[in-house]
Amino acid sequence: MFGRVPTITELYSLIDFRGVDQNGLEDDTVSDFAPFLNTAIFDFGYGDVDAGGRLIDAQMATSTFKTSTTMHGRDHAMF
Repeated sequence: MFGRVPTITELYSLIDFRGVDQNGLEDDTVSDFAPFLNTAIFDFGYGDVDAGGRLIDAQMATSTFKTSTTMHGRDHAMF
């Protein structure tokens, strides 16, 4: 059970900068990628392109609110 949603600073502290994404790669073969997250500790999955999604659709939520607004002038959480 989850206790709370982390802040943007807490999420940033979990980044594994050894990750590899699709930028600069010849194709979208997920086996060539490496998540920017320690998968020995955290579950991770890329977006399902076969279901119409995008590889980058694997996003994390944060409790940090931006100081600016989005559509219709609403506050929003950063994802």
